Amino acid sequence: MCVSLPFPGGPVVQDIKPPVDEFSCIIELHCMYSATAENTMWWHAWDEYRIHGQIGMYWQKVKAQKLFHAVKKGYFKVNVGLKKADGLYDLEL
Repeated sequence: MCVSLPFPGGPVVQDIKPPVDEFSCIIELHCMYSATAENTMWWHAWDEYRIHGQIGMYWQKVKAQKLFHAVKKGYFKVNVGLKKADGLYDLEL
């Protein structure tokens, strides 16, 4: 199953839960991984890239929304200052 999520960094999506504080991976430009726990980001950096990191070094604080409550939660980074959606990307479930 494939679900289209708003493009990371786009505006807040209406009619779902409001944005929360989150961490977003900045190791590689194409990485869209994010999580609410800094410890989870540490494991992502190790599992995907075999590096140890700290806030600001390999991930940053952002605002994010989520679509699902299951294992693949579908978090995506949002820009609370934008008003209009700029695009979508697909999440494989």
